[in-house]
Amino acid sequence: MSINQNKLTTNVKTNPQHGVQPFTDAVENLGIDNNITGNSWFAVGNFDCDGHKLSYMFHVSVLRMSKVLPIRMINTVFSLTDSTTGWYQSKDQFFTAGKGTEIATEGLHIKFKDGLMSGDLDDLHIRANADFGAIDLHLTAIGFPLYNAGTGYFKIFSVANYQYSIPTLKTTGTIKIEEKTYQVTGNSWFDRQYANPDKKSSGNLKDGYPCHWAWMNLSFKENDDQLSLWGAMDNKTTEEYAWATILHADGSQEVVEVSPLSNAGTKPFDSTKTGNHYPTHWQIKIPAKNASLTIVAGPANQEIIAGDKNGNKYEGASSITGTYDQQSVTGDCFVELVGPWL
Repeated sequence: MSINQNKLTTNVKTNPQHGVQPFTDAVENLGIDNNITGNSWFAVGNFDCDGHKLSYMFHVSVLRMSKVLPIRMINTVFSLTDSTTGWYQSKDQFFTAGKGTEIATEGLHIKFKDGLMSGDLDDLHIRANADFGAIDLHLTAIGFPLYNAGTGYFKIFSVANYQYSIPTLKTTGTIKIEEKTYQVTGNSWFDRQYANPDKKSSGNLKDGYPCHWAWMNLSFKENDDQLSLWGAMDNKTTEEYAWATILHADGSQEVVEVSPLSNAGTKPFDSTKTGNHYPTHWQIKIPAKNASLTIVAGPANQEIIAGDKNGNKYEGASSITGTYDQQSVTGDCFVELVGPWL
């Protein structure tokens, strides 16, 4: 593996990106933008520890509910998976950012009763607690940022999104599952996303999203390319887009087409709690890379159940096998599914 081991904050200063200038900045836009309706920070990680395959997902969103009143809501999603035993638990919270909550006006510092996301890309501290377990981790970004769609800006059926990803963050700390605490070292993936949804294009979310989408972060053990893969379909017209942004080891990027995902998912998990159906096996084709990848979620029941049914989704720790760029590859990823995929 030849992924650049320098800190990302050093690389972006000494090795500026060539080609199209991104619309977002991995360092400058890490903290909250108070002029944006929705700010989001998302981290996932996979670790081999004491004979177990452990994964975590921690997502924090700060939402401005009114342009007039200073009302902000926080949505946090936290999950833990032991793919070795099939154990999985998750917790989704939505609450007012009131007394006992800290949200810095500059930089990244969000603290609340059950969690923390604070620091910078040289030392990002994340902490989450639930009755089923906890994480307390420090993350250091290395290598280069990945700007989704090549510029860090794209639309999903007229809804504009700004998003950059950091595929490689050296991670140390602890993961607690029930009564056992694991000391872990390894890698995390981090996404920063923000948007000002347009009600005319996004509709009334009380009726659900106007589209459904899938997202996957693909990292291989045998190849240095790292991919952020998106697929989205309009619920009414069935118009579909699927693409991947590839970050190469030298920091260069390319955006490639992915074969439609609508027919790529099989072996559904049928949720008895929500009635939703989520594919757990995917056959991903990326023609430009001669890629044929099998993505398998394990365990199958990695559904996030929210207080509002429209917030229900799937965040599944998954394995990768197949071929990529004429090479056999294996790896780990998460599969995020929002809306009716089956």
